Amino acid sequence: MSPIPITLVTGFLGAGKSTFINRIIAENPRVRYGIIVNEFGDVALESEIIEADEDAILELSNGCMCCVVRTDLIKAVEALLDESNRIEHILVEASGLSDPVRIAQTFIENSAEGRVSFDSILCLVDVENFLETEAHWYIVSSQLNYADFVLLTKTADAAPDTTDAVVSHIRDATHRAEIVHLDGDVPLGLLLESGRSRGVDGYDATRHGEPHADDVVSVFFSENRCFGHGVFDELFREFSGRVFRAKGYFAVPDGAWRDFKHVFQYVGSRRELKRKPWSPGEQRRSVGLFIGRDFDPDELTRRLMVASLPITMTL
Repeated sequence: MSPIPITLVTGFLGAGKSTFINRIIAENPRVRYGIIVNEFGDVALESEIIEADEDAILELSNGCMCCVVRTDLIKAVEALLDESNRIEHILVEASGLSDPVRIAQTFIENSAEGRVSFDSILCLVDVENFLETEAHWYIVSSQLNYADFVLLTKTADAAPDTTDAVVSHIRDATHRAEIVHLDGDVPLGLLLESGRSRGVDGYDATRHGEPHADDVVSVFFSENRCFGHGVFDELFREFSGRVFRAKGYFAVPDGAWRDFKHVFQYVGSRRELKRKPWSPGEQRRSVGLFIGRDFDPDELTRRLMVASLPITMTL
């Protein structure tokens, strides 16, 4: 039996990694994908966003995947390789603050007795915000430099000259990676089984010693509380420029949508909100991860508590 390929999906916060993985799953319904993702808290958020079977998703609750103990990553792979899962391809979604080098090396050096093989690194780039983001975050350059494919996202939201400037910059920065526009028809299969891995000597882990997230502030909020629809928009206006990424879900107190959890994603000025039914017996609560710089986490937590109401009844 051929080894199962592992594809590492990287890109800065909000670049569209989860959306891309959902697209892969939707466009390849006959392929059984196993997903390994990062989580920051004790409640799985990515599994609310990634539309894969629950038994095919494994969350690592360490915040930064590149700082995870290597044995944890290998154990996650081995768990997915259980015969009952019938996994055919493994997608590893690193957090937006993770350096890809150590993750790639882990899988290259540990093939689970030949059952898996590291295939390639895909780096998603949010065209509209890329140049400004790279200027302020070292990790963006590292993600780009080690990519085998650079996937441009959200080009429809960017001016044509912005897209041209980003493409030119990427070509100057990395001559190895192939640049792909995701806003259109893409042969995703070619990306996922490309065999582009550089091998164990192709990645330099010594550069990981540079700080990549030391000044990041994060708040993980998980409470038995509910919110009105406009609360998060109000909070983001208040913390604009300081909280630049958020994701999670919240309960609403009453009305027609009480039986649905409201799953939100915020990246800069972009807002995405969708509803999905609560699972039978699932506890009603509100959960969110907020990431940024230069804000007081205690103040944000206080504002969330003030803006919400306790859930005092069984829904």
